[in-house]
Amino acid sequence: MYVPKSPHNMKEKLKEQKLLIIFILFFLLLNFPLLSISNVVAIVAGIPSLYLYIFSVWLLMIISMYIWSRESEDHASTNTPSEDE
Repeated sequence: MYVPKSPHNMKEKLKEQKLLIIFILFFLLLNFPLLSISNVVAIVAGIPSLYLYIFSVWLLMIISMYIWSRESEDHASTNTPSEDE
């Protein structure tokens, strides 16, 4: 028997999928082929380019996960029925 999924459950699933996509993207950005591009003898503002690349990607990952998780929570809070109904 087919049981339709609730909208709340579908939103949670979408949120999980978005976070999984972010994880895979940043996993690829921090692996050998792309990591070796920034592994050159260069200093940017006194920071070696490899360190700058790693910490920039890490910071972008944290910010993007925060934004997407907050976006999902905001949509969930605006779509919930009020107590007056």
